[in-house]
Parts: sequence; structure tokens; C-alpha cells
Amino acid sequence: LDIPYVILNSGKQAESNCISFDDEGGAVQAVRYIRDCGIRRISYIDSSGTQLHSSIAARRNGVVSTCREFSIQVALVPKLTIDNLKAKLDLGIKTFICYCGNVAQDTITALLQLGLRVPNDVNVIALAHASRQNFFVDITYVKLPFEDMATTAAHQLVKMLQSGENRFENIVLPEYLVIGNSCRAKH
Repeated sequence: LDIPYVILNSGKQAESNCISFDDEGGAVQAVRYIRDCGIRRISYIDSSGTQLHSSIAARRNGVVSTCREFSIQVALVPKLTIDNLKAKLDLGIKTFICYCGNVAQDTITALLQLGLRVPNDVNVIALAHASRQNFFVDITYVKLPFEDMATTAAHQLVKMLQSGENRFENIVLPEYLVIGNSCRAKH
């Protein structure tokens, strides 16, 4: 059977029929915002490393390449721990970009345990919205357009059913920076 299908954010690049997010582009927006705030040193806190989704490399690449382009120093943290945070803070780093909202919220919790407040003492940005809510901080984050993905998928399925064609070019949806109060101009 040749049945129309759409792959959503599969985590690896399919040959066709895939709709995904521009994870690298979202990371670029976050670094541009940091540059505009006058921040010249950051730390990027990666995912826990247990996931193999393509967004891990795309977001990391977006942060690292854009920091290089804007002469922003970036220190990579492969996994969030109190000791890793302390080491970066000891280097004078006061801005943390996090792989996703959950990592950002865990980072904020760890920073609070160290007696630091966001954004008074340090900045935190998430490269995807948190699934958990933090009542202390309105996190600046990169919005993944899930609604657009669903609408685009439905349109592509209808188009395939009407035309009899069961393939389409991959579609990459842009992400959007949402400014909260977790990041402000240079400390």
C-alpha cells in the first residue's frame, strides 16, 4: 500500500515527508539576543546526553558557531551538576543557555541552592519551552511552533490525498525567541 504519511520532528533527517523545527536557527536567535544585551561570556548546558535527537547537535552548533561569529566566549557543559555550575561561575560566567526548558529550570533551581537569583545575579535562557512551570522566573526561551507543525502536517496530508502524490519536500519551521525576565543586560 502507498499510504500518505507525515513524519513530525523525527530526530533524524528523513528523505522526504518530514516536518521539523529549525533548532539551529532558534539557538542563533538566543545568542543574538545575548549579544544585544552586551554579554560576552556564556556557558551552554547541553542535554543529559542520554537522548540521541538531532536537536542536541543542531542547538549546540547554533550556539557555538554564533558565539564564534560574535566573538562571545562559550564554555560547554555536557551535563548539569552543581560542581559544573560552580566551575563556570568561578570563571566569571554569569549567563547560561540551556538545551531545553527543563534543563533551564533545573539550572535555576541549582543556582538558587547556590544563593544566586535569576536575573539579579545570573541569566538563564532555554532553547525550548519548559514543560514544568517555574513560579520564580519567567524564562526567556525559544518557542517551538507545535501548532504550526500540526497545521502544516494536516495541510500536507490533505494535499497528498487530493493530488495522489504521497511525497513532499521536507519542511523546516522557524522557531521564535520569547523574551521573559530571566536574562538582562550584562551584570
